[in-house]
Parts: sequence; C-alpha cells; structure tokens
Amino acid sequence: MNITNTVISFHEQKHYRKSNRKRLSCLGIAFEFVIAAPHTYCFSLSVVLWWLYNNFLFYFVLIIPRLQSGALSFHDYPWMAVLIAAFSFASLMCFISLVRAAFTPPGVLEDGYGEILTEKKDRSWCDKCNRVRPRRTHHCSACDACIRQFDHHCWWINNCVGEDNKWLFVLLIFYTTLLTLLMFLVVCCYCLSGWHNLWEHTEERMSNSFFIRHELFFLMAQLPLTGYASVLSLNQFLQRIVFVRTDTTSFQKVVDPLFSSSLPPFQNTRYALSKLFGTDNALLWVLGPLRRYKPQPQVIYIYQGKEPNVL
Repeated sequence: MNITNTVISFHEQKHYRKSNRKRLSCLGIAFEFVIAAPHTYCFSLSVVLWWLYNNFLFYFVLIIPRLQSGALSFHDYPWMAVLIAAFSFASLMCFISLVRAAFTPPGVLEDGYGEILTEKKDRSWCDKCNRVRPRRTHHCSACDACIRQFDHHCWWINNCVGEDNKWLFVLLIFYTTLLTLLMFLVVCCYCLSGWHNLWEHTEERMSNSFFIRHELFFLMAQLPLTGYASVLSLNQFLQRIVFVRTDTTSFQKVVDPLFSSSLPPFQNTRYALSKLFGTDNALLWVLGPLRRYKPQPQVIYIYQGKEPNVL
C-alpha cells in the first residue's frame, strides 16, 4: 500500500513533555532555536568568526589594497573579476545557509506525522517523550525532543539536523567547502605569482595601515588553515552525498557497526538531489538558501496504541 504524502487521522497519545526548543514567527516564517548551556554557543560563534576572518582577509588584505595602489587591475587580470564574483556569491550563500540551518525547525515529532506502525520494527517507545515514535526518529538530549529522520545535533549551528532542514545543512557544507577552496586557491595563487613583490608591497604600506603591515603573517597563517579546512569540509560534503544517495543518516552510521558494509543501493545522484531539494532544477539547488521550501513528510505516521506494552 502506497501511503506517500497521504494524510491519515491520528490517535496517538499526546506529547506532554516540554522541549528545549523555542519557536518564534516573523513575517509568516517560523524560527526555532535551542536553549542550551552558554558555553555551547562558542561553537556557533567560532563559525561566524571564521567566516568574517576569511572575508576580511580576502577583501581588506588581498583585494582592496591592490586595487587602490594600482598593483591589481581588472584590465590586466580579467579573471580576477570572475574570482571576486565567485567568492562573494559563495560567501553570501554560506552565511545565509548558516543562519537558515541554525534557525529552521529540523522536524520535531508532533501529532500527525508518521506511517502506519503495524510492525514492531517500524516503531519504538520514547521514555522521555512518553510516546510512540516511528523508525529513524530519535530523541535528541540537547533539544529534549524526538526528531524525525534524526541525523545528529550539530553544535556548530546549535540545532538538530533532521528531515526538515537536512537540505539546508547539505547546502551549508557545500558552500563552506566552496568558500574555503576558493580562499585556499587565492592564497596559493598570490604566493606563487606575487611572491617577488610580497615584501616590497608590505614594506610600502607599512606606515599606512596596521592590518596591511601584518599581511605576510595573515597569508602564511591562512595557507595551512584554509588547506586543512578545505580537506575537512570536502570530506564532509562527500559523506553527505553518500547519505543523500543512500537515504541514510550519520546517526545510522554511528549506531550500526555494519553500516559501511550494508549500505542500501545507491540512487542516481540527480534523482537523490531532486528528492532532497524538492525540484529537479539544478539552478534552484544552487539558489537553495534563498528559497522558501519546506520538505513534505515522506509518509504520515499513525499509531492507535496507548501504552508502551503494546510494543
């Protein structure tokens, strides 16, 4: 029986437990955030600072001073305009993806979501929420709520990754990877092509700006940092593609010791991404952070039992 996107009456026990998630609404858009210990916000703050640092180095250390001094011109280096446009676009999309992934509800299990839970393998009982939950729904201790298609609780965005916001998390990793790779490429190109005048340029502007006279330090520190960050983010992005193509989650990878050897069949990449983003238009995938899109539940869960012993 195919019950995909079918609404069924729901008679499950009500959820009486309050979670740590707080919901706000502005201009018809719902926002959620997690009330957590103060020190956990340091992770989110570090991501924002890393984004600001990359933009500061790119614009105010590498590009703008050279445009002002005449050392760099779009006439002599027409490819530089393309690079600046690509970096600016990736930076903007990365920040929007970060904000939206952090405040978009991940898919908290509420009355009305699920599939027909007639088989024991399709359901489990959450002692904390005091309710039946469908498979692939797990309780997040940080949010204190059951999350549909729970992937993990990401402290970098201080939010869970679940059925409703995993597409934004994929975009966040994609644009983070693109941004760090572009930054690494820019620093490498500058060091290789402009090494002969690096010291001269630094000494020339030493008296003009505190930041510019520390240019050499910024560049030498940025080269290994962006290289390391590029490798990490690219690895994470490739793992996400595997999860998308197999319709699995990182939580399954953690709890299942045979995960790597028992992966479901790989779906076609375009088909899997079309399901993730709700469209087969690749342009809308790229512009995903600007879309008002909410995934529809794959199935609607129903369970008529009242007590945990019915499991």
